[in-house]
Amino acid sequence: MIKFSEGTVICNDRVIIENIELSTKINGKNYNVETKNTEISDDAMKMFFECQETGTKAELVLKKQGDSFTMYFMGKIIQKEVYLPIETVDEEEAYTLEMTSKTTDGIFARYMQDTCWTYASFNPYKIPKNTQSLLIKNEDINIAMIPICTKSFKTQLRSDNCNKIKIYMGTESGGYTDIDGYIMSVAANSNPFRCVEKATENCRISEWFNTPSKKEKDPPVLMQGLGWCTWDACYFDVTHGKIIEKMEEFKNKGININWVLIDDGWFEFGENRLKSIYADKDKFPGGLSETVHTLKEKYGVKYVGVWHCFNGYWYGIDKNSSAYEDNKEFLTETKAGVIVPDFNDKSKAFAFFDKWHSYLKNEGIDFLKVDCQGVLARFSKYNTANPEAIRNIQEALEESIKKHFDGNVINCMAMGMEHTQSRKYSNLIRNSDDFWPKRPHTFKKHIIQNIYNSVFMNSLYFLDFDMWWTDNEFAVPSAVLRAISGGPIYISDEIGATNANILKPLINEDGSLISCDEAAMPVPSRLYCDNINNNLIVKIMNNCGENSVLALFNAEMEDRKLSADVTYDDIKLKNADEYVVYSYFEKKFYRMNKETQLHFELDKNSAEILNFYPVKDNYIMLGNVNKYISGGCDLKKVAVNELCIDNK
Repeated sequence: MIKFSEGTVICNDRVIIENIELSTKINGKNYNVETKNTEISDDAMKMFFECQETGTKAELVLKKQGDSFTMYFMGKIIQKEVYLPIETVDEEEAYTLEMTSKTTDGIFARYMQDTCWTYASFNPYKIPKNTQSLLIKNEDINIAMIPICTKSFKTQLRSDNCNKIKIYMGTESGGYTDIDGYIMSVAANSNPFRCVEKATENCRISEWFNTPSKKEKDPPVLMQGLGWCTWDACYFDVTHGKIIEKMEEFKNKGININWVLIDDGWFEFGENRLKSIYADKDKFPGGLSETVHTLKEKYGVKYVGVWHCFNGYWYGIDKNSSAYEDNKEFLTETKAGVIVPDFNDKSKAFAFFDKWHSYLKNEGIDFLKVDCQGVLARFSKYNTANPEAIRNIQEALEESIKKHFDGNVINCMAMGMEHTQSRKYSNLIRNSDDFWPKRPHTFKKHIIQNIYNSVFMNSLYFLDFDMWWTDNEFAVPSAVLRAISGGPIYISDEIGATNANILKPLINEDGSLISCDEAAMPVPSRLYCDNINNNLIVKIMNNCGENSVLALFNAEMEDRKLSADVTYDDIKLKNADEYVVYSYFEKKFYRMNKETQLHFELDKNSAEILNFYPVKDNYIMLGNVNKYISGGCDLKKVAVNELCIDNK
C-alpha cells in the first residue's frame, strides 16, 4: 500500500521514492526551482515549486491508487514584462524532476536506441537517455515507472546514477513555455509482471493515453495461420510473377499459406521518396487486384496485405510526382524540405490516408503493414512539438485503417510512448528490429530485444517477432522462438528455399497455428539479468491454456555448449504441485515438483522447448508431442504411469 510523507513515497513501510527536486532549462540555462510547500492528504501529495529568477511556477500532484500512483505536473513560465524577450523552455529538458530510489538489487530499462526501436539495458550504474519504461528492484519490491506524453510534451527517464532517477520533459521543438498533464504512472508490487500491468492500466487516467488494453482487443487475423512476406525474398524487386512463383513452390511442398504481405517496392518511388500511391504497372501489370484474386482463388490465401510508410515513404513524398500533385492539399513541407502528411492538421492527414487506403481496399487488400513510423520525429523536429505531430498522424492513420481494414495493421518502427499510447484501434505491433537472415551475430540480440520489450508491451498489444527464414543456420531456434512468441508467424524465404519440415511442428494439419496465449517473456530469475553480455542460455516462458511452456536457446557465436537448470520457478503458471514435462528435442518425459531441477545442455545455434502438463489425480491432458506447443492441440487424458518417465 502506498503512503505519502514530506516529499517521500512509501510502499509496505519501505521508502521507494524520496528527495524530489525540480529544475528547468530556459533559453539554454539551467535553473533550480525551489520547493515552496507540500500538502498531503490520504490519497494525494501536492508539491508546489517556484523560481523567482525566471518567473517559473510549477505543481506536482501524486495521486494514490492502492499500490500505485500517477504523477500530474503543471509548469509555466510567467512572463514578467511584455516588452522583454520571450523566454521558452528547452526542447528536451524543459523540466527535470530528480528523485532518489534505491536500485541496488536490479534494474531493467527499456530505452530508445533511435527514434524507432527500444532495447533493454541492465546497467546497474546508468539509466540510458530516452528510457521509455523502467523496472527497478528494491529487495522484494519491484517498482515500474511508465512515462506518459501530454498534449505537446514527452516524458522520458535517464540517470548517470541509478539511485538518482531523472524524469525529463520536453517537446523536441522550440517556442514552448508551459506543460500541463499526467507525466508518469508508478506501481510497486512483489510480482514484477503485475507491477508493469498495473502501471500501464493507470496510464489511462491521462486524456492523451488512448490505447486500450490488449484484453479489450480481438487477436489479429494474421494469427490464424502461416504467412509469407515478400521482403527478404524479393526486397525492392517484388513482382506479380515472383509472388506466383513462390506460391507454386508452397503448393508443391504442401504448405498452406494463410496470408501474404507484399512488402516495400510495389509502387513507384525514387531517391527514397514516394512517386505514386498506385501499384507499379511494370511490376503488377494487372494491378494489385490481379495478384490478390490469383492468391485467393488459386492458392487459397485468405488475407493479402501491402506495406507502406507512415511518412509516404522513407524520405517523404517526391514534389515532382503524381503522389504530390494529387494530394498536395493534405501534405506539409518541413523546414528541411521533406514533404509528409500534414502533421499539424489531423483531418488533412486522414484525407491522405483515406484516399490511399480507399484505392487499396478497392484492389482487394485486407490489411496493412505501416513502417517507418518513428522516423517522423526526425522530420517534425523544430517544426512543432513532436508528441503532438506524431499523435496527429498516428490517430489519422488509425481512423483510416479502422474504416477500410477494421484495424488490421502491423505497426512497425514505432516503440516510443508517443506512438504506443496513441492507437485506438490497431492491435498488433512489431516488437523488435528486423530479423537479419544474413547477419548471424544479430540473432541473440533479436531474441533478447523481443522478450524484454514484451514485458512492457504485452499489456497493450499482440506482438510480432518479425519474419524469418527456414533455410538458415538459425532456422530451428527461429521456429521455436515464433512458436512460443504468442504472435503471428510468417516466413520470408527466397523462391525455392522454404524447408517444409521446419514448419510442420508449428501448425495443425489444416494450416492453423498452434499458439501460446500471451507474449513470450524472460523467466523471473532473468528479468534483471544482462543476457546479451553474459554467456547464458536464454530462458523464455509462456503458457497455452493450463500448460506452461519454456524455451531454451544457445544463441552464442562461439562454438561451445551451454548448460542450464530448469526449476519450478521457471514455470509461468504455478497451477499444480506436480507436472509432467515433455522435452521436444530429447523426446523424453520428466516429472517435476517444487524441489526438482532438470539439467539441459545445448549446442551452439540450438534450442529446446518444454511443455509442462499439470498432474491432476495422477492424470494429465497430453497433447500432440510432434508439435512445439504440444499442449495446444489434440488433448487426451493419459495416466502418468502409462508414460515412459525419465528421471534426470
